[in-house]
Amino acid sequence: MGSVLRRTLCVALLLATPVVQAQSTGEPENPLDQSSDAEQDWQSLQSAAQAGTAGRDLTSGTAREAERARQLDVAEQALSFQTQYATHAKRGEAKAIEALALLKAASLGDRTFDARRSQLVGELRGEPALTSTMRCEIVARYKNLNVAQLPWTARAERVAGYTITA
Repeated sequence: MGSVLRRTLCVALLLATPVVQAQSTGEPENPLDQSSDAEQDWQSLQSAAQAGTAGRDLTSGTAREAERARQLDVAEQALSFQTQYATHAKRGEAKAIEALALLKAASLGDRTFDARRSQLVGELRGEPALTSTMRCEIVARYKNLNVAQLPWTARAERVAGYTITA
């Protein structure tokens, strides 16, 4: 029972903290990937990912749909970066941005990329380019999304859902 409580507290703490942007672990970058195109694309991806929803009302269907589409665009841009610059030092961070964007889109009702979202979370669990905090945040958001999608309504059933999805 102690591990269930720890997991629940970890998820609760992560959900209460602001979103952490992907951070590098300080590993030296590959000099072959220092092209200006790669750096411009990276800056563009970071700008798109950091454009937040703070202060915006997402209760209307139109606003939610617009934000869902924006998050899917960010995920597509991150995937494009990973594909185009496969050996770039920021590839792991781009993968984290893709995962977070897909998780945000799913929390807004998107169900088109469930398989990709699951695959990304599995890959990012051991991604050395990400901090442990970032990896934990992605996994916690994924598990919270899975529990939120369960049809249970009682609080005890939702808490039990965290042990089922673990």
